[in-house]
Amino acid sequence: MKLSNLLVLILLTFTAATVHGQSIKDFRKDIKDIKKAVDLSERQTEKVTAVYQKIVDDLIQLKSMNYSDEEYRKKRRSVYHGAEFSLAQIIREDQKASYDLYKRSLREQRAKKLNKLRKQKASNDDLMDAEIGVKQI
Repeated sequence: MKLSNLLVLILLTFTAATVHGQSIKDFRKDIKDIKKAVDLSERQTEKVTAVYQKIVDDLIQLKSMNYSDEEYRKKRRSVYHGAEFSLAQIIREDQKASYDLYKRSLREQRAKKLNKLRKQKASNDDLMDAEIGVKQI
């Protein structure tokens, strides 16, 4: 393999790893917050981390597609809705009350953000994204 090809390969690998690393880093606080709020077991924490990793992988894949902005946002919201369902499946019955409180606090935070965006006359797409907590990756 030529040195120039090797350098290109290293650069591409580094770039992909950097983008991926920044993406999962965006969710580390979410994972930590859920673990603290619900008192997750280590096994549950691994499953929650896997759900967030899937979000990242799906979002990276979506970014690589040639979707219109509207279609991209719609698909991205679907990723988040699917993740919400998956997260709820991980929670045990005795943790449901704590998880519901955690979700309520998230809704309150999102409502504040929505009000701020409405005052700024944000687009409907931005409002729908904020409503479900879409992170810009």
